[in-house]
Amino acid sequence: MSIQDEIRNADHQIGKSTAHFDGELSAEVSRLKNHGKEFSRNGKSIINDGVDITADYLSELARNLKKSSAQALKVTEAHIQNKPAQSIAIAFTVGMVASLLLRRRGA
Repeated sequence: MSIQDEIRNADHQIGKSTAHFDGELSAEVSRLKNHGKEFSRNGKSIINDGVDITADYLSELARNLKKSSAQALKVTEAHIQNKPAQSIAIAFTVGMVASLLLRRRGA
């Protein structure tokens, strides 16, 4: 047997020995690809659920804020109607304090 025949024979034996590795490697790559797709779907689902929960929370927060603002406005209007002179004095005092603070800040 010549050296070339021995090389071909050895190459053939190596090919037989490593053939199952190719199949296993291909199967593993396919399995990883499927896991990646599943992970991506799950991630999207989690993100969408989080967006929905956040949107619901913000809607509820906006409703509560609107309700609280309406109540505060009613209380303020009632106070102004019941004590107009005191309300004017408070508004004047707040305006003066704000003016003084803004003047100091600008200087």
